[in-house]
Amino acid sequence: MAIPVMFDLQNLVRTKMSRSDAKKAMCNMDDTGRYKHRGSIISIIALSTVILLGGFLLGGCVSQSSNGISKSTPRGLQKSLKPPQSGRFTQNLLFGIAPTGQPQSSVMNELHLLANGHPFLLHIYTSWHKAYGTNPPWLKEIANEIVAYAKAGFQVELVLRYNSYSGDATGYAAFVAAVVRYFAQQPALSFIQVTNEPNVPLAPATSDGAYPNVLNAVVDGVEAGALAAKSVKSKVKLGFNISYMLPQINETWFTHLDSIGGTRFARDLSWVGVDIYPGTYYPSLPSASSSQLPAVASQTVEYALNSMRLRVFPIADIAPTVQLQISEIGFATSTHLNHTDAEQAILLKAFVQGACKSAQADNVSAFEWFDLTDASKPTAYLNNPSLHLPWRFGLLRYNLTPKPAFMLYSKIIANGCQSVTK
Repeated sequence: MAIPVMFDLQNLVRTKMSRSDAKKAMCNMDDTGRYKHRGSIISIIALSTVILLGGFLLGGCVSQSSNGISKSTPRGLQKSLKPPQSGRFTQNLLFGIAPTGQPQSSVMNELHLLANGHPFLLHIYTSWHKAYGTNPPWLKEIANEIVAYAKAGFQVELVLRYNSYSGDATGYAAFVAAVVRYFAQQPALSFIQVTNEPNVPLAPATSDGAYPNVLNAVVDGVEAGALAAKSVKSKVKLGFNISYMLPQINETWFTHLDSIGGTRFARDLSWVGVDIYPGTYYPSLPSASSSQLPAVASQTVEYALNSMRLRVFPIADIAPTVQLQISEIGFATSTHLNHTDAEQAILLKAFVQGACKSAQADNVSAFEWFDLTDASKPTAYLNNPSLHLPWRFGLLRYNLTPKPAFMLYSKIIANGCQSVTK
């Protein structure tokens, strides 16, 4: 995920563009430069999008409706999307979570309680560093972690951060291939994610778009990993993810990807992930008091997946058979933002509903919640007590007591989409 940077948006935007242009870009600001709903604090994702790619924002946004719900869909976009094609794909959603924030040994019981014997995917992270080549010293620690998860019956999706200030996409691709070969005999490693959020340019601590040659790293990494998998007869699936932004910006990024990738890349790609945080980052959602919140939240996720599949993926010749994942999705509880634990549970269910409605039509294969636990405290560069947003995404509090969404997610995992679509 992209850790948000807090700031006075109104003053910052004045230095970069007119207020009216910013309003069109962000789709949810009022005439004072403040947000109508969930946006007094926004992420670096949205900021970098507005500043660096604002020229690609075509058209405007639908105005606020009479019932107080902000419609953040750009004009004309809905007409460009086809209706769902029910029955086209038949796979069930694989549910999962990112178990970050606590040592593995501390949360294994909670993971068992959450999954309750059902298929479950764990989304874990590691990074490449050029100085260590293809065999970083922490790879063995990751291997031990995956072995423990495998013994517990979990599947694993391993994120390989690019993290290269020198822009060494070739060295990174060699690392991806080495990881595939290293885990060739580990069937619990089901997915490898090449880079993390390569379309986010201003958050190097969490996202790879800040590093040179990141598009080459995506393409070369997928191709090298797929070739290695073939050579060692590994069944691991290679893919990459993006952070969900305005559809026009997504289109621009995939246009650049298409200029570097080609037939081989499209053939070797098994899945593409989308990170999306409605109501916390982007898109915006109605206030918690609105009776329309669950429906709008569900539609937001469904629309995002549909637009990626039908409008964005074809730009890079990504075939309908390439699976679409929700690699990260979450909602931060925070007293400072008036985001409650109860609201998190409501939105979890709504987000799952949206994913389930898109699963068949858009070949959506996985839904991975971020995060399992809240973190204990902010890092040094965000030490203001009022800025605790990034550390409250967990279904568990830091002391491992459950929020309402924890048991709700366990029931959803047990019963699948039928538990939220009846």
